[in-house]
Amino acid sequence: MSRLSTALAVVALSATAAVPTAALAGATPVVKLQGSPQMFVVDAHHATLKFAARRIHKTASGGLGVTIAYAGGQRVTNVRATGTHGTDIVYSATVASKTALKAGTKYTVSFRFAGGTGKADRRAVKLYASR
Repeated sequence: MSRLSTALAVVALSATAAVPTAALAGATPVVKLQGSPQMFVVDAHHATLKFAARRIHKTASGGLGVTIAYAGGQRVTNVRATGTHGTDIVYSATVASKTALKAGTKYTVSFRFAGGTGKADRRAVKLYASR
């Protein structure tokens, strides 16, 4: 092979290898839950919800792009990143219930991430006694 044909072959191979990388560079990954969410009792009407996910992007208003619905319409507030677990981010949120919470009970929690499929990810989350 001549030097010119070798150089052209190298350029052609590097150009084809860069195409998929360039196509993926602008794509935003879809955020989804990783592992099992857990809740821990704070007091009779409050609990801390912990879950892991890929990095949740912020919305235009500055909040995290996740909506969490707790069974019965109770409030879920103060969603914040609190640590890491491998490459995932661990998030915590405060759950306020109108009725008394009972340790050992499973509650239905729905997670909806901005930019996702639009379908809520529903999970049965066990409430553990405080640590």
